[in-house]
Amino acid sequence: MSFYKLSKNEKIILPEKANNPAVLDTLHNFTYTLNLQVEFAEEETLFTVGNPTPCDLCDADYVINVTKEGAFVRGKDYKSAVKGFLSLLEMVFCYGKDDYRIDCVCKKESAKIPFRAVHICIFPETTVEELRKVIRTCGVAKYSHVILEPWGSVQLEALKELSDSIAMHGVIQPLLVRPLSDGGY
Repeated sequence: MSFYKLSKNEKIILPEKANNPAVLDTLHNFTYTLNLQVEFAEEETLFTVGNPTPCDLCDADYVINVTKEGAFVRGKDYKSAVKGFLSLLEMVFCYGKDDYRIDCVCKKESAKIPFRAVHICIFPETTVEELRKVIRTCGVAKYSHVILEPWGSVQLEALKELSDSIAMHGVIQPLLVRPLSDGGY
């Protein structure tokens, strides 16, 4: 089977929106020794590496086209493009030091399950770094929602504020979670 070989210090072009630690760390973890040179472009639905051949999206959420010359990912929007990029990363195989390959393919995909969620229990001994790793793993697995359940970590006094917020807004709003000095969140 033919493949595209990723080269050491190769340039990969990502959307400017992807200039964040979650995306860059994920890319680094899938191509550890290659030290890919990341550049950012204004096009928010396109990821490329090498000299790729574009492919029409049609009705799909994203398209991946890998030839011997490069890899091309386009999504109908940024979120779909990221899902396509994660699918491309899953296709990267390491055959030895600095020998990373992607089999040639052209595939168009759409989410078969639009709502895909996972519940994560947070215990008093759970660290922020553990949470970060689990949440990023959920991203790579293409979960659409991550629900954090703070078992024994929320101070009882905060439950009154939470119930008041639900009564006022009708839904639970996204929360910023920070560690407290006593080990809770």
